[in-house]
Parts: sequence; structure tokens; C-alpha cells
Amino acid sequence: MSIIFTCEKCGFSLEAWDEGNPYIEYPEGERHYFYHPDGEKILKEIASKILGHSPSPAELEKIEAKYTRNAPDHICRVCGEISRVDPEKDGKVCPSCGSKKIVELFKLGGKKCIECPGKFSKGKIAAIS
Repeated sequence: MSIIFTCEKCGFSLEAWDEGNPYIEYPEGERHYFYHPDGEKILKEIASKILGHSPSPAELEKIEAKYTRNAPDHICRVCGEISRVDPEKDGKVCPSCGSKKIVELFKLGGKKCIECPGKFSKGKIAAIS
């Protein structure tokens, strides 16, 4: 589901997806993002590389548990860049400027606007996937 957060003062808006950006990392440091509807195909391809053969359902489940993570979109309050950041692996740091003042887009509701002193609305559903 996507939500649009709009500043109640200046009208600046940003769209965020609730599922973030799921990825499978293999080899270490190489992220393969997967989304609906092709996500399962990408997972199977990477699992096949890891195992050296097509994975069984049980093997795929183990691969997913070990190698998949999520890097939701974050916006930097310093440089304004929107980046995929996995807070658990990357830390909460902007990859563009190094600032620690980043906010996950899906959590913008009620927070200070990036463009003005206003605040973002609680959000409005824009799409359901």
C-alpha cells in the first residue's frame, strides 16, 4: 500500500510504500531488490546461485530467512536525498551526505516538513498493490 504524506502548510508531498524495499543480499554487499509481481522469481534465481541448484520450498524458506532484509526509502533532512537505507545494516545515515538526520518516508506522518515549518499529514492511501 502506498501512502501520500502532504505538508499541511505548503502542500509539499511524498509517497511511501508500506513494504519498503525488500532485498536479498548475495554475495555480501550485492543487493537484489525484489517487488511484486517478480519477487519470487528473483528470490529463486539468487537461491539457485547460492545452492548451485534450483531450491526446494524448504530450502528457499531457509535462504530467505538468512539472506533477505529490507531497506525502506528514507529522506535526508540535510541534503533532501531519498535513499534506500537498511537501518539495521547501514545505520541511520544518509548515504549521500553522511547526515544522521534521516527519516523513513512511511513514518513522515505528523513530522516536520522538509520544505517549510509545517507538518506532514497523517497520510492518505494512494494505491494498493
